[in-house]
Amino acid sequence: MTPAKLARILSRARVPVVRAGTYIYGPDPYYRTPLSTYDPQHDLMHLMDDEVEACLHEHGHTFNVKCLRPEHQQLLREWWHKPNRIWWWGEKGREPMFPGPEALCEVFADVYSWAAQSRHPKYRRFKKLLRIAAKEAGYAPTT
Repeated sequence: MTPAKLARILSRARVPVVRAGTYIYGPDPYYRTPLSTYDPQHDLMHLMDDEVEACLHEHGHTFNVKCLRPEHQQLLREWWHKPNRIWWWGEKGREPMFPGPEALCEVFADVYSWAAQSRHPKYRRFKKLLRIAAKEAGYAPTT
């Protein structure tokens, strides 16, 4: 991944994009594997390669942290019929490497990535929520 490639990916996104404060084009040493990651405590994103989906997935995490309020998350839980699923890793003792369903923050980041790449009408309601959340959080819409 290069800054130019990142700019191209984000400029083509069909959803509002909120950028990380800092980008590192290489692995996250915390995980010791070649993963793209977003660290919300430091507003830092590690990007490993030119994979569009992984890049947009991590930007989904950034959007989640910076724009989604608990009310938005609750609405998504209702839409996805997952009222009791944890939103963040670490809730109720659940960590990413333990077996069981993924935290909804991962589901959100996946759907964000898919919606960012798609014109399909099935994402219309999700994209509308993203535009509202971005505006409420003070981020100018990019789509």
